[in-house]
Amino acid sequence: MKKLLKHIRTFAIVSLLILLMTSTSFASPLINVVSPDEAVNIALFYYCLNVVEQENVEIDNYVVTPLYDEEGNVTYYAVDFFEDEQGIGYALVGANLTYYQCPEYYLEGSSYYYLNALEGNETIYYNPWQVYSHDDENYVDLYNQEVDAAEVEDGVIFDGELFENRIVLQNVSEVGDPLEDARVFEIHPSVYLQNLGYTSVSTDSYGTIETAMDNAGAFNYMYAVPKTLSTGVVLKNSGHCAITAISNVLKYWRYTHCGNYPAGYQAIFSAVLNKATSTGVFSNVANGSGIRNGNIGSLIKSVSDQYGYNGRYYTDSSNSTTFIKNYINQGWPVILNFSTDLTNSPFPYTGHATVAFGYNVMNAYIESERSQYTFIKFFDAQDVRGKVYVCWNMIRNSEYYL
Repeated sequence: MKKLLKHIRTFAIVSLLILLMTSTSFASPLINVVSPDEAVNIALFYYCLNVVEQENVEIDNYVVTPLYDEEGNVTYYAVDFFEDEQGIGYALVGANLTYYQCPEYYLEGSSYYYLNALEGNETIYYNPWQVYSHDDENYVDLYNQEVDAAEVEDGVIFDGELFENRIVLQNVSEVGDPLEDARVFEIHPSVYLQNLGYTSVSTDSYGTIETAMDNAGAFNYMYAVPKTLSTGVVLKNSGHCAITAISNVLKYWRYTHCGNYPAGYQAIFSAVLNKATSTGVFSNVANGSGIRNGNIGSLIKSVSDQYGYNGRYYTDSSNSTTFIKNYINQGWPVILNFSTDLTNSPFPYTGHATVAFGYNVMNAYIESERSQYTFIKFFDAQDVRGKVYVCWNMIRNSEYYL
C-alpha cells in the first residue's frame, strides 16, 4: 500500500459449443458487481490519479464503508485512506459497473460516510445530491433536516459507462498466479507470463482464425437496447449475448462457406432473433430471460435449415481444451459458455456466451521449474476490449469452475 504514486463444409453449418457446467441461461447481472476488495483497488486508482502533485503520500490503512439504497442494497462503497491513523482522503466507488463509478473523492480528512458509520448510523446514497443518514427511526439529509421516507425511496443512481468502468477494474486488479488469476486480458500470453516473473517463455503450439473472422466482419458487439435494426426488427432484451455469439459465428460461415445466409450482420442477427423468439427459446422483452444452454444447438439448426443447410452441432463439457483446439485447427469457431455459478468469484463471466477463435500453449520457467499453460483467445461482445485471453489452467484448477 505504500508509495502508491510510484505505481466459428459448404453443405452444413456447424456451431461448436463448449459448456463448462449446466446453467439456466446466458447473461447475468453478476458480471457487473463490484466486490469490496475490488472497490478498494478502484478507489486507489481515482485517489492516486488526483494526488499526483503530492510527493510524499503514503497509505498504511483503509476502511470500506458500504452505502445503501432505501431497500438495503449496497449502492456505493466509501473507501477512506489513513496514514498514521489520520484520515488523508477518500473515494466513492459504485457497487455495480453500470453506476457512475467515482462521484466523489477528497484528498484530505475522513469522509462523512465513515464518520456517520462511527456514530452507528447508516448512509443512504444515490448520488451527491441525494444522501441521507438513517438511524433506527428517522432519515435526515446532509443539512440535518428530517425527510420523509417517500423522498428517500425516489432516489436515482446515475448511470455510468459500463465498458469504461470494466476497463478500469481490469487494469487495477492485482496480477497473480496463472492458476489462480481469475481475469481476462488483452496482452499476448508471453507478455502476461513475463509480467508474472516467468523466464524463457516460448510457444509450444498455437492456432487462430482471427484474420478470417476479421475479414468476415464477425466481431460484432452486443447492442444497447432498445435497438431498431435495419430490418425493422426491434431488440428489447439486453440479455442477448447468445444471439450475438451465434450471429457472429453465422457471419463467419457466410463469408467462408455458406453464401445463402444474409449478407449483412443485422440481417443475420434478425434471422436468429426471429427464430429464437418464434420457437420460444428467447423472450424479446425488457428484462426477459436469456437462452438456455440446451436450446443453443436446436436454434442454430433451425436457422440453418431455413437457409437450406443441413445444420449440425457438437458439444463438449469436459473442461478440456482439446475440443477447442481441434476445431479451431479445422477453421471452426467455438461458442464458449462460461456457465459456472461464480457468485463468490471475481471472474466476470457467469452464464455468458462468447466466441473462441484462437489458442496459445506456452512453456515458461520460474525458479528453474518448467510450467505449461494454455490460453484461449475469445471475443466477448459485451466488453469494449473485445478480443481477450483467458488462462484455461486457471479455469480447470479453480474450485469455482469445476
